[in-house]
Amino acid sequence: GVRAAGMGGAHTAIASDASALFYNPAALAESGVGYTYGSLDAGQINHEFNFSLLKLGHLGYADAKLINPARDQVSITAFGFGSRAGWLNWGTNYKALEWDISNVKANGWTADIAFLMRVSPQFKIGLVAQDILTTKSRLAPASLRIGLGFKPFDGQLLLAADVEIYRSQLNYGHLGIEANIAKGLALRAGLDRASPTAGVSLDLGAFSLDYAVLFPAN
Repeated sequence: GVRAAGMGGAHTAIASDASALFYNPAALAESGVGYTYGSLDAGQINHEFNFSLLKLGHLGYADAKLINPARDQVSITAFGFGSRAGWLNWGTNYKALEWDISNVKANGWTADIAFLMRVSPQFKIGLVAQDILTTKSRLAPASLRIGLGFKPFDGQLLLAADVEIYRSQLNYGHLGIEANIAKGLALRAGLDRASPTAGVSLDLGAFSLDYAVLFPAN
């Protein structure tokens, strides 16, 4: 999601919208309805990558399509569910992928198992076993994602940190901060695997506008 991108991808413990389907499906158990449409390359210069996300109660749905300059394509369709029991949320998702790369077509699926612990109204811990179930091991390497979220100053500030732990490759970290500057206006910044990010949101009541900028090392 765009909000997560602006916060360096640190979203495991703080996801509260439809993007929870990917960052932590256990957060789908939080109340709310929402729809998100966006692109991760606003100018469609390097890639054509459009996505839509839908949250209806405890259910989530998403679809996305990526096309690179060589016209290779990857399509993703995902479904998720979250449930709540006291201080603990749990959830899972199913992600179906189809790709056409160098004129070779294939498909497969992968799934996550996730938990969200509400330690206090200000502090949450997220835990996601990503791609723990899959039809083909080459789809994505399984990983453990742990996230912390903290809201000091009566919720006017949000601090988040994630770590991705892999069995046979480098581990990665994510840091994010969000500040509510004025009613309906939020500014964000973060580090995504050591690359800086920034973002802004304008909440107009019936809908909101989100924008994020990423500064990759290359």
